[in-house]
Amino acid sequence: LAIILLIGLAAEASAKTMYVRPLADCPNNGNGTAYACAAGAGQAGAYSNLAGVAWGAGADQVSSGDTLYVCGTHAGGNDGARADNNLTPTTNAIIDGNCPADPGIIYALNHIYTSGWTGPDGFGAYTHAGTGCSQSHMLQLVDGVYTRMTTLKTAVPDGTWVNGSFYDDCAGNKYVRPLGGVSANATTIATTWTEILTIADVAVTVQNLTIRGLASG
Repeated sequence: LAIILLIGLAAEASAKTMYVRPLADCPNNGNGTAYACAAGAGQAGAYSNLAGVAWGAGADQVSSGDTLYVCGTHAGGNDGARADNNLTPTTNAIIDGNCPADPGIIYALNHIYTSGWTGPDGFGAYTHAGTGCSQSHMLQLVDGVYTRMTTLKTAVPDGTWVNGSFYDDCAGNKYVRPLGGVSANATTIATTWTEILTIADVAVTVQNLTIRGLASG
């Protein structure tokens, strides 16, 4: 019994606390060992973006028994900076959104557009040649929150379009008239849904983490 307890205490003592923060906050992908942003790639500091998390048995990797704090607001899926920006744990770790003073939120977004729109046309709408098909939902980043665009249309822009209207012809063209009347190139437009957490053959504990498919207006 004493040997078993000693082994358990040793394993607990060796468990690490690791951190991941959004790319917008920490441009350098650190070694995950601190909340602060890394001064350079691989240096002491938070991982940058969900895809930047390293899983494994190394000192700079999230290992079995470790706790990974997800800090700040992340855009999962294809965030335009790192494709497939999601969590893919390969160890029996704990993923915790209760990051001290910086709670973790992940939006399950697919494609994110910050530029490349043409327009406005005569109806105040913008057009983007994009991949995928999002006939039901589009989001716009408003004051730091991904907010649902309000009016789903079934055809290209016309005189009935208002701010918040959107349409995807699923043939490579997306149309939006952003909320607030701003330029589509001066805001962030996103489509949903996508995978943001893939767990295979490991026992992962996920706790205190907010995951949103759609933000309310």
